[in-house]
Amino acid sequence: MPVGTQNAEAVTDPGFAFRCYFSHRLPDDPIVYPGVPGQSHMHEFFGNTTTDAYSTPESLRGGPSNCTIDGNSSGYWIPTLLNSESPVTPLYANVYYRPGSKNKSTVKPFPAGLRMITGNAKATSPQRRGVVSWGCGANGVVYLYSSLPMCSAGYDLVLYVWFPDCWNGKTLDSADHKSHMAYAANGACPSGYPVPVPQLVLSVHYPLRGGSGLYLSSGGQYSGHADFMQGWDQSVLAGLVSRCINPGVTCRYMPS
Repeated sequence: MPVGTQNAEAVTDPGFAFRCYFSHRLPDDPIVYPGVPGQSHMHEFFGNTTTDAYSTPESLRGGPSNCTIDGNSSGYWIPTLLNSESPVTPLYANVYYRPGSKNKSTVKPFPAGLRMITGNAKATSPQRRGVVSWGCGANGVVYLYSSLPMCSAGYDLVLYVWFPDCWNGKTLDSADHKSHMAYAANGACPSGYPVPVPQLVLSVHYPLRGGSGLYLSSGGQYSGHADFMQGWDQSVLAGLVSRCINPGVTCRYMPS
């Protein structure tokens, strides 16, 4: 197995972290194919347990969630991992809201109604580090790899996804569901994306170490991507940002 880059899973990072569990599996994507069930490749849904092709941020808000934090009814989803055509049910997704490389005191909550996607569902080669990586995780640390690894005994296979953390301040979505967002660079948000928002990171753990028969429902091993539909209670989200991200405090809402 090639040497991976160590990436601590927010054990000491500022911001807040919680866990969401696998809820259900559907060939739906309410961002890319809203109102058209069965149109998408298969997805694994976490968080809000009602998310389907008809979901909107408004319909999610206040709904049932399996995340270990109050006030969050957001929907999170990723392509299904298959092992020789059989779906692999994830153990859980660790979810991190971090300041990223920006000035933490300037970070604002996600706006109500936000939708966003990151990663390239058509990628046939490794994606940029800091967007999508495979990993091996145990004891609060993930070792990252550009290609799907065979993890050592005691480590879970992990799909790690980083969302963009700067918003254009104007639109809650865009035609490609990406152009209204951007990644911070050189410690600041780029021109045209003046609103710094939390860097959302998903770390999806699977109950296996790897294997040659693994591939994603979107195609191959490199097409990792993730979707987020904002379903937070805005007052709760604002409180977490001001209490955890802005002062650089580590707040963990993980199961014991």
